[in-house]
This record gives sequence, structure tokens and C-alpha cells, in this order.
Amino acid sequence: MSFLRPNRRTMHDWILCFSLANLFFAKAWDEAQRSFAFSAYYKKAPNLASASILLDVTLLAAILWLLGQLVRRRPTRWLTTIARCVFLLLLLVPLNFIRQKLNWSPLAVTQMARNPLVWLAVVGGICVAVRRPQRAIRGWMAVVMVLSPLVPITWGQALTHWDWGSDRRVPSVDAGKVIAAKVSNKPTRLVWLLFDEMDQRLAFAERPVSVHLPEFDRFRGECVYFENANPPGNETLRSIPALLTGRLVVDAQPTGRKNLLLTLGDGGYTADWGALPNVFSQAREIGCETALVGFFHPYSRVLLEGVTKSAWESFPLYDPTGEASLPENLGRNFYTIVEQAGRKKMGDYAKYREMYEGVLRTARRYVADEQTGLVFCHISVPHLPGMAKEFQGNIPDTPQECAEQYLSNLMQADGVFGELRGLMESAGLWDRTTLIITSDHWLRDTKGFDHEVDHRAPLLIRMAGQAQPQTYSKPVNTLLLSRFCLATLRGEIKTPDELTKWMDANKDSVPVEAWRLCKKVRPGSP
Repeated sequence: MSFLRPNRRTMHDWILCFSLANLFFAKAWDEAQRSFAFSAYYKKAPNLASASILLDVTLLAAILWLLGQLVRRRPTRWLTTIARCVFLLLLLVPLNFIRQKLNWSPLAVTQMARNPLVWLAVVGGICVAVRRPQRAIRGWMAVVMVLSPLVPITWGQALTHWDWGSDRRVPSVDAGKVIAAKVSNKPTRLVWLLFDEMDQRLAFAERPVSVHLPEFDRFRGECVYFENANPPGNETLRSIPALLTGRLVVDAQPTGRKNLLLTLGDGGYTADWGALPNVFSQAREIGCETALVGFFHPYSRVLLEGVTKSAWESFPLYDPTGEASLPENLGRNFYTIVEQAGRKKMGDYAKYREMYEGVLRTARRYVADEQTGLVFCHISVPHLPGMAKEFQGNIPDTPQECAEQYLSNLMQADGVFGELRGLMESAGLWDRTTLIITSDHWLRDTKGFDHEVDHRAPLLIRMAGQAQPQTYSKPVNTLLLSRFCLATLRGEIKTPDELTKWMDANKDSVPVEAWRLCKKVRPGSP
């Protein structure tokens, strides 16, 4: 066979087919290459996207080569016409991708068509294609050949960013199998609920009249409500490590599928997140079983030390493939070709729904487990997109849509809290549970509201058995929460009065507006 005895024509055909196939999947490559910047840290299966595109390109190139060989051996008129049409149709895909990258809407293209020079070029091209189709096809083939160096470039980038450790899908992990220490459980337990991007002003201080949060209001009537709490960071990537280690994090950079390099504010040196003591490892020393569930951060890979059981869901914007199988992802690469460009601002809605429900399923189990002394749940709402039924399939685009879905997600968060509370009450755990409600950062994009940004974060703490409300008005930073958790689990803080005294004694040890020390928020960061 000719491909076993490659000559100049055969090599030309293979290069042409691979170049065209590579251009056909330009949009899929663009999505994968953008995700390379965030490394394998955020991905359930780091190599899946690249592997599927490489396989898709190879398969399409092989099909095109076989079609080309068929035309060469039987150059009938109808077969030649079919081959030319297939070539031109495949070429339309990368041309449309270029239009999308240049932000040329169909309306803009229509307006351009009014330009006489554009009409002249189009009519001239059509005339050449009709009168001399072979010359037009050869011209486009020359363009495809000129762009053939993109094949080794894109493939080289894919292999350069390949995670050579393990590409197995990472399910929810029971870290208790890794940690052999036998610990005894304490009678007091602590549940820490963190609702991503919950805004203090919109949720409590200046809540819109259309927003009803009965479960949060009920909880506020039996807890210590902190009016002026600030988060330690301005984005999830920094705030969560800061909250769980009790160390100020001014920057964070993923360096591997298990590694997040933190730049610490108390000294400026760097350290790997997983190597630092955290609230879970210190709780285990006290004698508590611990549980952790969340999204975005790969908790089950990073925080093995001290976490008895953990689970995590990836963030679809950074991990569009998720835990899809290779065959599923092969088809997904074709789907990206016809997918609307606007939807790619956040990704596939269905993936967000899976993320939200996955975290909630595990949270239900963890909060009702009487053997667990410390539970941390990082819940995706009220972060966009909207999880209510009326928003299914609708990724918000305009500021008004973002505002509408955010307020809906606030009410969704209220419902989630009510459900988790009900599970603890049914299990007889509510009265002996100290519970924290807070957020990792404020709502940063308020264009759909009034453009005013309030940098506070909600903070509500109910001590075990507490029934009467208290308000704490002094400014504090939630970076203190890991220390508070450990003090509570040791039995040093048992009542609301002891909590407020402890806050008075410790609040000045952390800058209230510690988030100002952080670097600017990355575009697209949750």
C-alpha cells in the first residue's frame, strides 16, 4: 500500500489531510490550550481533552486521506465534485472560528457585505470558483499547506502540558484509608458552611425586597451575627487556602495536579498548600474525625493530611470535560464546532448543574454523620449560573441576567441551608452542633445592580445549643475562623459570650481588610 511506501505525493496528501483536520478542530484546540494555563490542578482527568482532540484529528485525517486516495484512483466527475465540496465545507469551520475570535457577529458580517469592495472580492471569488474550480481548490489547498506547521505546534503544546503522572479519573476519595491514626470523637461537633460569593450587602444588610431568605433569617435569630466581617481574599483560589490554614495568602499558583503554591502574607515566602498545617490536620490531633466537600479546588488530592473523608467537583469553566469518558469527549469536540460562541463565557450549563448537585449529595451525608466532629462544605451557590429550574440551560450573558440569576441563587442557597439543617435536626445533631455560615469573597460584578461593591462577607456563628441572637458590630476578618474552630473543638469556647470575648481578644491579630494585600483577581476566576 502507498502509505507503507511513502513518496512525495503521499507525504503531501498526509500533510494536507492532517493540516485540514487540525484546522477543523481549531475551536476545540483553543478551548484546550486556554485551559493549559491553569495546568492539571483543576481537572478530574487532566489529559482527557488533549487526548480526545489528538485522536479526533488523527481519525479525520485518515478519513480524508482515504477519500483522497479514492478520488485519485477513480477520478469520476461526481466523486471529484463530492471531494471538493467536502474540502470546502470542512474549511468553513476554521473560517467561522476566526470570525468568532474576531467578534464578528452575523449582523456585522451583513453590514460588511454592504461595502462595494467586499462585494467585488466575493463576486470575484465566486467567478473564479465557478469558471476555474480546480484553480480555486488548489489555492485553498495551498493555504491549508501553509498552515500545516500548526500541527506540530499544537501537538507539541499538548504533549508539553501532558500530565505524565496519572490520567485516571479522580472520584470522591476517602482519605481515611490513607490516615491510619485512631481518634476518638468529641461530643461537640462543628459544621462550617461556605457559600461561594455570597454578598453581605445583598444577602443581609441591604437585601432587595424581592429576595426571601426565611432559613437564613431564622438562623440569624439564634446566632451571633457579625455585621462587619471581611474575607481574607478576593477570589476562591486564595481565600479557601487562607481560611483553612489560618494564614494570609496574597497569591496562589497551581504547579501540578496536587500542588498549589501559596505566597503567604506573613513573611512573603512561598509554600505548597498541602504541606502546611490546616484546620483538619490540627483537628485530628485534637481527636476529631473530619470531612470536606467542595468544588473548584481538588480537595481530595491536595489535603490528604488530616482529612478523614473528602470529595470535590471540578469547575466547568476550567474543566469542561469533567469526568466524561474518552468516547463522550470525542463527540464533544464536534459539539464545540456548532456551539454558540457566547455560551463559552462560562461553559456548558449541564456541567454546572452536575457540579452543584454532586457537592450537595455529599454534603447531605457529611453534615448528618454523627461520627464526624468537623465538617467543611464549600457550596457553589450563589455563584453563577442560576440553579433554579427556570434558568436551566441558560448561561447569563448581560448584567441584568447575571443580577437576576444571582438573586435567585441567593434563595437557592437559603433552601440548601434549610435542607442541611433539617438533616441535622432529624439526626439529633443540631443542638450539639456549632455552625458557621460565611463566604470566600463578596460579589465582585455588580453592574446588574448599582455598580457599588461591598467588600464584606457574611459571617454568622451559632454556638451549640444557642437560642438567642447577638450582634457583633466590630470589624473582623474571617481568617480567624480556623483558630476559632480549633478553640471550639478543644472546648475553650462554648457560649455566645465566650465567642464574642474571644473575637475581641483576637480580632486585631489579622488586618480587617487583609484582602487588599492580595493580587488582582484573575479574569474568569470564581
